[in-house]
Amino acid sequence: MKKSLTILLLLIAGITSAQESVVLSKNQLNINIAPLSLSYEGKIDDNKSFTASAGIAYAFEFASEQGGGTETAFIVVPYFTSSIRNYYQRKTVKKSNLQNNSGNYIGLFTSYTLEPFGEPDNLTEAVAFLENSNVFTVGPVWGIQRNYASGIHLGLSIGPGFKTGKYIDDGFTLVGEFEFGFVLTSK
Repeated sequence: MKKSLTILLLLIAGITSAQESVVLSKNQLNINIAPLSLSYEGKIDDNKSFTASAGIAYAFEFASEQGGGTETAFIVVPYFTSSIRNYYQRKTVKKSNLQNNSGNYIGLFTSYTLEPFGEPDNLTEAVAFLENSNVFTVGPVWGIQRNYASGIHLGLSIGPGFKTGKYIDDGFTLVGEFEFGFVLTSK
């Protein structure tokens, strides 16, 4: 698995190293409403950046019981994410209303969820607690980020990944994130 991931990362780096440069800020700090988080992006090289975020994710699950009723679960989970991004220039994007760190990218994404807050009240909630407790995911992603002159920050990334955790079976999953918020500082 490690060898396959290393080869994939080398291919991604080789494909994107010849791309035109985009305008990246040295440092950018965002506050996100969805999900509730604080994210930082720092420039590594002309087209490359490192991101880190911490926040609170929400999960809602429901299951039907044998007697015909349903059980619901609403959990709150603290999480951390990080990624290394390699931006590439798109020629069809109008730059007049976009700020720094706007562009498309490919990268490597990682996330870690801690234990949910509170105690489970029913079986469905107990299962949700275990499925979302101490889970690590990693994988390559394609993403798009837009920072508008109004200060609005939008981001979306998605890709195939691998997950592992204390109470779950290791396996393949989708990885990535969605961010909607505001740029606090950009230098």
